[in-house]
Amino acid sequence: MRRLIVFCIYFSELAFATDVSDPGTFSKESLHPNVGCPINSICSKSMGMRIADWESTLAKVTEKTKVKVLKSYLKDKGIPIEFLSKKTTKESLDPVMWNSRCKLHNPRNPNKNIYKSIQFLKSIPDNKDMVFKKLNLYDEGEILSYNIPQNSYPVLIQNNKLIMTEDYDDTYYQLGVSPTGKISIENFPYSLIKNALNKNVKDTKCPDKMEFDNDYFVKTYCHKIYDIDTDKLKTIQVAWSCP
Repeated sequence: MRRLIVFCIYFSELAFATDVSDPGTFSKESLHPNVGCPINSICSKSMGMRIADWESTLAKVTEKTKVKVLKSYLKDKGIPIEFLSKKTTKESLDPVMWNSRCKLHNPRNPNKNIYKSIQFLKSIPDNKDMVFKKLNLYDEGEILSYNIPQNSYPVLIQNNKLIMTEDYDDTYYQLGVSPTGKISIENFPYSLIKNALNKNVKDTKCPDKMEFDNDYFVKTYCHKIYDIDTDKLKTIQVAWSCP
């Protein structure tokens, strides 16, 4: 089963669908006209080839080689990162796109729909056509702002870098994102990840309001997550689109 944390729902290759049902999944079967593309997605032939290459690479890695291989792949080709975008993004970029299930992203006028998208990236760019999940980290009066993949959530912090666990087709790896948007492949012991998750606190009071684009996000929520360097919990505030 092909999966990139998030899932895909129906699209034709040449036109945006209006169906807003729950996403489907990636498939090993050739159900898209472009080989490698997720089923029922807006996805070009060239993007299909990139996805096929990525999946072929993942299929060959072992637990011993995974981190080294993924670090090299990130440096050379980038890795698939999810963001939100408008229909016009297809004109300027070449992402994989599909309908978002969020009510906010599907207004009455379909020309104003917001879509989930994937692009191979080496870092989080400052690009108005690519909207990433907004996150603020509160640290003793200082606020650090981040853009992180739309489908990701941090489990711990080290050196102001947010550490997230990712899953693509049952291949698990760790992703780091810095305040500047630098992406890295990490290799923390899973015992440390588990310990951090046990320490983290959900649903804490937000210390301040966050500004965000109302076309993409509805509200924010706050959690406390573990910082390795200080051995303390720090508050993060995350923009939210829908459950």
